[in-house]
Amino acid sequence: HLNAAVAPSKAGPSDNRGLFLLENAKKGQVVTEYVGEVLTDEEMAGRDKNYEEKGLLVSPRYVIDATAFGNLSRFVNHSLSPNVEPRAFLVDGIYRLALVAKRDIGKGTELFYDYGPEFRNFPWYNTKESVGLDGSDASPRRDSYPREDHEIETDQLPIDTNHMSQQKRTLRARKKTDDQIEREKRNAAVDNLREEKDIAVEEAAEKKKAEERAAAKAAAESEQEPEVDRELSEYEQFREERVARNQKRLKSLGLA
Repeated sequence: HLNAAVAPSKAGPSDNRGLFLLENAKKGQVVTEYVGEVLTDEEMAGRDKNYEEKGLLVSPRYVIDATAFGNLSRFVNHSLSPNVEPRAFLVDGIYRLALVAKRDIGKGTELFYDYGPEFRNFPWYNTKESVGLDGSDASPRRDSYPREDHEIETDQLPIDTNHMSQQKRTLRARKKTDDQIEREKRNAAVDNLREEKDIAVEEAAEKKKAEERAAAKAAAESEQEPEVDRELSEYEQFREERVARNQKRLKSLGLA
């Protein structure tokens, strides 16, 4: 990172500020990192609705937002003739941006990069000519405007294909993980329904068996009652016959 400082800008209104180099920069040299929050459309959906009013675009692209926090790079103004450009790269699967010099830049020159055509409909300020201390023309060929919303959309940045492949793999892995979670939830719900159904079937079968056992027992008891009555009848008849025989014997012996 090179040394830079925020100072009043000659591009735009008098109260506009810009970022100026405090040392020389060679073409292709990293001037500063663009710091902010890396957001996706899903994350944006959970943000305050006021973000849209502040100019933070809601899109399926990654956005690096420096509204809430950031470094001095958020003071870099727009120009259609920029002297730096944002370059994206991945570090441990996280997007990082650096502002890289497009040409040699002299000490004291204000930094500019092209915000992109999406911002042309915003009410930007008219610009005034801005000349760096090195004598180079730092003003744009046409309108220039200060950056109000402090965001960069990464889909329009020069990204190394290896990094892009890594990004796609990361996104696919994240989507696969989300799909797996949803699939596991659905499978768990189905398994729960099946388990409840199995329990209900088992309970119904057990109830039917219990009813069958109860009916069989009642039938058996019903069949036993006539048998008991017959046995009692036979016993009473035997008893009466025995008593009669005893009476007859006693009478023959003259004892009755």
